[in-house]
Amino acid sequence: MNKIFSKNLTKNLLFSLFCVLITSILIMWLIFPQIKTYKTLLAKKQNQERINKEHKTQEDYLNGKLQTFMQDNEKMISMYEHKFDEKNFESFCSKFFNTVSLNYIQDKTDEKYLKYILKVSTNIDSPVYFYDFVKALENYSNIIKVEFPISFKANSSEIEAIFNIKVFSSK
Repeated sequence: MNKIFSKNLTKNLLFSLFCVLITSILIMWLIFPQIKTYKTLLAKKQNQERINKEHKTQEDYLNGKLQTFMQDNEKMISMYEHKFDEKNFESFCSKFFNTVSLNYIQDKTDEKYLKYILKVSTNIDSPVYFYDFVKALENYSNIIKVEFPISFKANSSEIEAIFNIKVFSSK
C-alpha cells in the first residue's frame, strides 16, 4: 500500500506542480500585460486631471476678471444696451442749444456697434454751451461720439454750430 500511496503522491505532486506552472504562465501571459495597460491609462488619466485643474484655475481667474470688468464698466455696458431715441436726444440737446436739427448720414464704415451717424445743426449763444454739451454726453443714456470737423459760424446774435455725431449701440 505504501508503494501505491507513494506513486499516487508523486503523480499528485507532479500534477500539482504542473497546474501551478500552467497557472503561473497564464498569469504572466494574461494579467501582466493588463497591468501595464492599466498603469499607462492611469498615467494618462492623472495627466488629464492635471490639465483639467490648470484649465479650471485659468477659467476661474478669467471669470473673476470678467466680473470685475463688468462691475467696473456697468454704466458703459448699459449704455451699449440702450436703444437710441431721436426725440429723447433732441430734448437732451435743447438743454444746451437754442435750435437743433438732426439729419441721418449714410454709414460707410464697418464699425461693429455703430448704429447711426447724425449731422447736428444748432444755434448757440456761446461756445461754452457746446463744451458743456460734450461734457454732458458722458452721462447720456447712449454712447455718443462727437466727430470732427466741428464748424462754428457767427451770425448776428447767435453762433451756428455744425458737427457730426456717431451713436453706438448693441440694439
